[in-house]
Amino acid sequence: MISRWHIIGLVLLTACQNTTTGSQSAATSKHFFDLEGYMAQEINRLQQANPEVDKTAALNGEQSNIQRKDIQFKEELNLFVDSDINRPAWRDKYRVDSTLNSSGQVASRTYTAIEDKLPTRKLEVFYSNGAVDSLFIHYRSRSLITQSERWLSYSPGKGYSIKSIQKRMGSESRELDVKARYK
Repeated sequence: MISRWHIIGLVLLTACQNTTTGSQSAATSKHFFDLEGYMAQEINRLQQANPEVDKTAALNGEQSNIQRKDIQFKEELNLFVDSDINRPAWRDKYRVDSTLNSSGQVASRTYTAIEDKLPTRKLEVFYSNGAVDSLFIHYRSRSLITQSERWLSYSPGKGYSIKSIQKRMGSESRELDVKARYK
């Protein structure tokens, strides 16, 4: 049954991805937080550590739970990579706000889309002792027939969650909620 959930979830989430945002060339410097590079490091670390994952997936409220050790993290975390905002054309399209802790170190940095057409609406990065403590992403894409939104969160060493709502003209909306915890 979970394989059906996994397939449905992947179809649902990949169907709403923006295919017009090609990848960035290596020669382009990263103006914002390097989400793509950070997630590549995390995926590599997780593949090497191979933690057991307690994963709950719910599609339109129907829930399934699995515990697995053979998770394909590159596929699982691809939605985070797809939310990267480092595109040359977007360099002045995000407002950047930072907060400092009592020691004067960056405690959080928030990137908020200025223009409505940008798919990654908000990227929040929280730090602890100079290292990433957690990430939160709000992503939205629209077409003539489909509108989708997703909220992603990631905590290194702990797990991730993905909530996605897809509305398609002429059909009921679909809601996918995935929570994964590393053991």
